[in-house]
Amino acid sequence: MELTKQFREDWVDLMSKHMNTTIKVYLDRPEALQRTVFMKMSATMDINVTVLEKYTRSIKVEFYLFDNRIEEIIYLPTSLPVASVLDKFEEKITKIVNDWLKENDKQFIVDKYKQKNKRIENIIDEFEKKKRFEQRGKK
Repeated sequence: MELTKQFREDWVDLMSKHMNTTIKVYLDRPEALQRTVFMKMSATMDINVTVLEKYTRSIKVEFYLFDNRIEEIIYLPTSLPVASVLDKFEEKITKIVNDWLKENDKQFIVDKYKQKNKRIENIIDEFEKKKRFEQRGKK
């Protein structure tokens, strides 16, 4: 019994050491832009995560969204490989951030996507200008 508890505590220590402290969160697409944005072109934001406490099977983390402190206890399963646990941890943070933004700041998501789309439009415009310039040179 004691060995199992020690293993779980060591597991939590190992996971907390290998976790990224900065997580790139892919924002959910707003309903208005649902058809115009490809998944690979998702808007993102970086979240800094701090481990506050370690428990036998989980950790308590905190992060900030626009001066709002969010604390969450996240379970770390021992039945999965390290990479899978770390992926699930990042997915959990992403879900928490997206749920919070949907409830509290929908406009932020729309603005981030508009900003991302504007950058893509600028890249396409530059590409088209370059292509037109090269075609004029061939004539």
